[in-house]
Amino acid sequence: SGVEVKSGVESVQLPFITTADLPGDVTVEWKDWKNRKVHVYQDGSDRPEEQDEFYRNRTEMKEDLLRTGDLSLTLKHPTVRDTNTFTCRVYKEGRLPFITTADLPGDVTVKWKDWNYRKVHVYQDGSDRPEEQDEFYKNKTEMKKDLLRTGDLSLTLKHPTGRDTFTCGVFREGRVLMEKQVKLWVKGQFSFYVK
Repeated sequence: SGVEVKSGVESVQLPFITTADLPGDVTVEWKDWKNRKVHVYQDGSDRPEEQDEFYRNRTEMKEDLLRTGDLSLTLKHPTVRDTNTFTCRVYKEGRLPFITTADLPGDVTVKWKDWNYRKVHVYQDGSDRPEEQDEFYKNKTEMKKDLLRTGDLSLTLKHPTGRDTFTCGVFREGRVLMEKQVKLWVKGQFSFYVK
């Protein structure tokens, strides 16, 4: 979607409302198409030291954004130089939680997949199987070393991008022992023009 304003207005709001129930430890990050950080909200407060100089003292987000899900950004004194495509990302350090109390035998296979059925991470016969995973996720994933003993099948995803729903399945001799779906983050994007 697009937002268009005339140059000289005092401020403009880039709307982004999500119905997601946002936990307190998420990071909300607005970026422009040059990948400059426009505004960062982390651990319950704004992080002006994280934002690009170009946007310093020119941005504002709502006080109770985690409760309301209103992640809209106010940009003050917009000029033609601000014409851009802005992206808002909400993420939790790319950690996909899955803790099970089941006693997992050594011959199980643990597979994380994305909504596109691409293999994100495969653990089989007691070790990771990087050769099994999709190219897109090469060198970007990590699971705990002693996962069979602890039952912690959580996956750490490095440099997360976009929005996705991941599924973790535990298999034994081709049978599904358990399965869990985890939604990772939400993302909004739109173009913004100043005339």
